[in-house]
Amino acid sequence: MAAHLETWSKEEIRAVIRFLNAKSLNPTEIHKELQRIVFDELGYRKVSARWVPKRLIDNHREQRLDISCELLRRSKSSRRVHGHTANAGGDFLGEAIRRKRPGRLTNSVILQHGNATPHTARVTQGWLEKYGWEILPHPPHSPDLAPSDYHLFGPLKHELAGKRFDDDEVLVDYLRKWLQKLDGSFFREGIYSMVRHWQKCVDRLGCYVEK
Repeated sequence: MAAHLETWSKEEIRAVIRFLNAKSLNPTEIHKELQRIVFDELGYRKVSARWVPKRLIDNHREQRLDISCELLRRSKSSRRVHGHTANAGGDFLGEAIRRKRPGRLTNSVILQHGNATPHTARVTQGWLEKYGWEILPHPPHSPDLAPSDYHLFGPLKHELAGKRFDDDEVLVDYLRKWLQKLDGSFFREGIYSMVRHWQKCVDRLGCYVEK
């Protein structure tokens, strides 16, 4: 089996797709071959619709356990905070909160992101520090602990199934309207479910939470 990879870039994935396309494989065959490579050769499996290592190494399991314990202790404390789970992406997010939550832009905003490069980039970190937002710790290889993965992306995939869009702007506009139509209880359920997932992670000693 090939050596375990922490991650792979989009450029590497595109290179593999170009290689398979040059071998005259059709899109369905390319998809199956990519799944075989990721599952059999690289040793990954799907959790919350994300490819993750089949077996977490001790360090990752310990990180998941430690962070889940920390967040559980915090959730049980008497201090009340206003939590907002979102992805960092620029001033449009700050402007949206400024309109909907006056006075909350630099106070009591808690942000969770998946440690992707755009989120951890210096410019993004500077923007977050500017507004004094708190970053909720999130361990690597943990889509099962991120409500965007286990709570949002499933309904989103179902909503987009079979639809085609002429360009990115049309897609973005469609998604924005779809998100605005969702009832507030949908988002509350996703955020409140985080405590349940942290507890399950602790109960499983850092292993994946399947459901």
